[in-house]
Amino acid sequence: MHIRDIATSDFEAVHRFLSTNGWAHRIGDLQQCRRLIEASQRAVVAVEFGKVLGASSSAMERCRA
Repeated sequence: MHIRDIATSDFEAVHRFLSTNGWAHRIGDLQQCRRLIEASQRAVVAVEFGKVLGASSSAMERCRA
């Protein structure tokens, strides 16, 4: 598994991953998710064999409240 900064090319896969793992009501649509990630001081993605297995950002942590 490789952990790296989220790239703009990852946004769709990150949104799909988060939506299917219980975050849909907190991240909104793809554009809202993109804005949350872009507003973050730090955003990372975990990738293995080209598949997103996890993601985290400071904006997502604010969504937990």
